[in-house]
Order: sequence, then structure tokens, then C-alpha cells
Amino acid sequence: ALIRENTRTAEGWLEARGQFLNTERRRLIEQVSRLGSMILEVKDVEPVREELHRLVQDLEHHNRRVTDLAYDTVSLELGGSE
Repeated sequence: ALIRENTRTAEGWLEARGQFLNTERRRLIEQVSRLGSMILEVKDVEPVREELHRLVQDLEHHNRRVTDLAYDTVSLELGGSE
């Protein structure tokens, strides 16, 4: 899901959020890659388990921010509730 993610927006005030999400997405992909190779090499799994737990939380938060951005974009296009 991270690789095909589209956070591009046409509105200026949403663009900063989209850029932040792109930066965060790249960081999360790097973290997944790093942890993937680390799992194969470590003997003490507890630190890796803690990092994986944190990664899952970060992924959940990222997904929520992407969903919020999509909602705000559609809301803006339809005129919103205000």
C-alpha cells in the first residue's frame, strides 16, 4: 500500500500535508526495509519486536493521515459542510 500511495492534491493548503505524507511514506518504506533485513540477522529479538510494534503504530497513523487528506480533498471539491 505504501508504494502505490497517491497523496497529490490540487489545493495549496492541502499540498503541504501531501508533501509531509510523501516524506513520511519514504521514511516508513526505509524502516520496513531495514527491519526486514535486521530480522534475519539478529539473535536477540526483543529490540526488533519493539521496533516492529512501533512501526505498526506509525503505519496506522500514516494510513489515518492519508485517509484524512483524501476526505478533506473530496470535501473541498464538493463544497464541504461549511
